Amino acid sequence: MAMKVLLSLVIERARPPSIRNVKIDPRMIKSYTPLKYPQNKVVRLPFTMFAIGPTSVNARVVAFLDGSPLEGCVLDYAGRRVSTDQTGWSQALVIGKFGDIRVSIDLPDISKILNKKPVEASRHEPAGIKLISLNLSEYVGISPEIVMDLKITSEGILSIILDLIELIAKDVWSTYHHDNKRTGKTSAKSGTIYVGSTSDVTPRLYAVDYLGNVKWAYELRQATRSHPAVDEDTIYIGDGEPGAAASHLYAVDGNGILKWEFESVDAQPFLTGPAIDRNLNTIYAADYWANVYALNKDGSLKWYIPTGLWNIWSNPLVDEDGVLYIGFDGDLIAAINPDSSVKWTSDIPALSGPAIDGDTIYLAARDYYFYAISKVDGSVKWSIEFSLYPGYRDPSIDEDGTIYIGSEDQYLYAFNPDGSLKWRYLTGGWVFTTPAIGADEIYFGSDDYYLYSLTKDGVLKWRYGTSDSVNGSPVLDADGVIYFSSWDGALYAVDMNGALKWRVIGPYGYSCPGYARW
Repeated sequence: MAMKVLLSLVIERARPPSIRNVKIDPRMIKSYTPLKYPQNKVVRLPFTMFAIGPTSVNARVVAFLDGSPLEGCVLDYAGRRVSTDQTGWSQALVIGKFGDIRVSIDLPDISKILNKKPVEASRHEPAGIKLISLNLSEYVGISPEIVMDLKITSEGILSIILDLIELIAKDVWSTYHHDNKRTGKTSAKSGTIYVGSTSDVTPRLYAVDYLGNVKWAYELRQATRSHPAVDEDTIYIGDGEPGAAASHLYAVDGNGILKWEFESVDAQPFLTGPAIDRNLNTIYAADYWANVYALNKDGSLKWYIPTGLWNIWSNPLVDEDGVLYIGFDGDLIAAINPDSSVKWTSDIPALSGPAIDGDTIYLAARDYYFYAISKVDGSVKWSIEFSLYPGYRDPSIDEDGTIYIGSEDQYLYAFNPDGSLKWRYLTGGWVFTTPAIGADEIYFGSDDYYLYSLTKDGVLKWRYGTSDSVNGSPVLDADGVIYFSSWDGALYAVDMNGALKWRVIGPYGYSCPGYARW
């Protein structure tokens, strides 16, 4: 359903000045990425108008989402800023009475718009007559379905309506399990699922639409355990098994056409997923011998580090400062700067890849401990000992800071940010997957052939049975559909009640799906 954001620039005074030539210059529309929310965009709309009047006037910004007040929309005039509160109205700013007046309105972070819960409106939305329509997609680059209408009333109220149909359609799947918290959740829907096949007979990267139709299948040279990362219209995935004659990192476009391929050093396979730094236009990957690569978007090599170590399960990730974090199997974890210099190393014998929340990194290790370490210098904050290996796959982190991690001991664990145990849930097999985090549930697979849905208190809601181990970490779209692969040779789509939507034969194994819509 379409979501409507109504923004109004309200001119207040009994005798407002004559306001003419109200316009937005499309060349001046800006979208930018806030550091705190690197997956989302803030849109700035700059207005110019010509004013003539006897007095200055007060101006406010008013914002509603589908009829309910929307906080966080900012009116800026000459460096002075006011923001809408829970009523949907801002405080007033005094603006000029003569000549060109330039103001701008910032839409808040997209995630806040879409997660806004309806509340009762305290005032009526401003009304008006339509003047023009302008498609913003060419300038903002979010969705071809966003349309802006300018409105002005006889009372001097300037209004804009933004139609936010599928506003986050270009949500980027930049790393294993979507983001640095490894939530496995995209804010897009009606998109395409990308997943590899671990089969030696039919090694392919599959593109399957949300209805279960195979759009295309790109044939890889080797079977893949890698996990796709998706950026704009390009999917990145590696291939290869130990002992392969050659292994490659591929860039495939949204139509299944190869853009480029990069061959690893000494044919070492890519067993983990790549990570994308969109700010630096860099793709990072690590092979079986833990050679770390930084590639440009055209596939050319920026740099690589031959560590002489091992990397089997640790998926790299990149933080908002461009620092790369990666574990080396049984040896250490490292933080690497964008220029390839090493920021720090820790002698924790990494097993899983890292997940990051604020200034803390969480990961499992070969010494049977689960660690929380400082992102600043790698020092240990706390550690928890397990009886068997924790977390072959990376942990995931909820909004409240809860950390979820599976184990060889057949339990899924939930820890508080201070390391205290919140709960644990026993399955019938190894928990070899990273949980996907929904609004009220978490989803994960087990070697006992089941996909599980638990409440955030650790209570079973349902489980869905397959014919073999569920080792492909599940992912979740904005409609609450869960996608996962099983060793029975299929990719599944299950709704939030545990009912099968569809099943596609072909993609299977370790590969965690990626998801995108463009």
